Amino acid sequence: MEETSFKIDIASTLHFLIKYNWIHNTQVTELLKKRVLTNLPTEWLCHLQHLSNEELNQLPYAGLTTFSKHTGLPTSLLEFLQTTTTLSMDRTPPSEITEINIDAFKASGMNPKKFHEVSRMAPFVNDIMLEADCNLIVDVGSGLGYLDHILHQQYGHSVLGLEVNECHISSAERRVSKQGLSCHCLKSMKFNITSDIECTQRFEEMIAQLAPTILRGCEHAVTGKHKSRHDASCNETPIPKVCLIGLHCCGDLTPAMMSFFHTVTCVRSLCCISCCYHKMMYSSGSFSKFPLSSTLKTQLSNVQKKNPSWQISPCTLRLGAQQTRASWREQSVEDHKDHMKHVAFRALLEMAVDADFPEIRKRVRKCDFTSLSAFGDSFFHNDEKSTFYKDKLYELYAKYEQEINLIEFFTCLQVIVQPVVETLIYQDRLIWLLESGYQNSKVIPLFDDQISPRNLALVSYKSV
Repeated sequence: MEETSFKIDIASTLHFLIKYNWIHNTQVTELLKKRVLTNLPTEWLCHLQHLSNEELNQLPYAGLTTFSKHTGLPTSLLEFLQTTTTLSMDRTPPSEITEINIDAFKASGMNPKKFHEVSRMAPFVNDIMLEADCNLIVDVGSGLGYLDHILHQQYGHSVLGLEVNECHISSAERRVSKQGLSCHCLKSMKFNITSDIECTQRFEEMIAQLAPTILRGCEHAVTGKHKSRHDASCNETPIPKVCLIGLHCCGDLTPAMMSFFHTVTCVRSLCCISCCYHKMMYSSGSFSKFPLSSTLKTQLSNVQKKNPSWQISPCTLRLGAQQTRASWREQSVEDHKDHMKHVAFRALLEMAVDADFPEIRKRVRKCDFTSLSAFGDSFFHNDEKSTFYKDKLYELYAKYEQEINLIEFFTCLQVIVQPVVETLIYQDRLIWLLESGYQNSKVIPLFDDQISPRNLALVSYKSV
């Protein structure tokens, strides 16, 4: 299967991010407070203000050589668009990616997004199992077990799901029973994957203890599409050869899984799809697990010598985990208006109340965003000084109204920069694997990113 090409110059990416720092390195709630929208170049703004809704939705594609709908683009905007295309990986799944048919009974409980993910990831993992000659799938963050159950039902694989949420484990066990899958080859248990040595030791001990039972084969392995290589009547315990997988590996989980792949002997292959990059541990101006590769560390150090105040922040990595241009392309006029109001009202509220409402994030979720008046009423209710705060909200709206009208143009620029950030994260992880000696490593777009925006699979194999 052809992997995504990474012939992207890291130094160029870093210089680009420095140049357009104002697009990606500010919290959305501080857009107005920090006057970020005033950074929009005048010639860009003049062009953007004359675009129809369809043209604005298509703008993130204007940097592609095959795209010709946009005419009259300012030279600097066209260069910006073309640069982002050069610095971004292709998100289109290769033609070899297949889907399996999952009937209504097996799909019980899956929403459309989960159904799409499982129907593509299950055959993808099965191919990895066969190529790496593995006999056990360990699913990190297995949740309710949808993927694990299909891997066992459809292909007869032994699967161990690791989960930290006990409620999810209980729900997965109930679903196993309803699906008629209760057996020793399909198991969910509580285990938290971290990068420390003690955790890897506990993992190795756990696999060694489970191997005599979970690898013995069962009736599902016999009837599955790919018969198990293990004979239940054999007295010899098979040697565990683990395929470590993860769907939506949040924060530091992917680096932890990469560490396991590197240090745990029985782990033979890795397949993980990451998300929530901004939730990686961040302290004193840097992430503990980003960058990982010596290559990016060196390049980052070089550019920071000339730009000592610049750093990659959680705001930047948050943008890498947001919507892709595929979902932006489908936005209606009303969708844009709703988004603009959500961003604007939330930013105005941040300035109006300052620190007087410490639980602002939790409270704002239940607010009415149909109008500023409705928003103010739903947030403040009849709180003491509510009239004072609402008046302040209206005053701020009048002050920033012109900038508020620019929010969707700014959001469009963020959508354009998003793949540059996400590419850099995956590039760093892929290079780390290559630097560590795993030459059979790749990044493959697996899902339709309009359905599942985090669609990139990091895959690696150990040499046999």
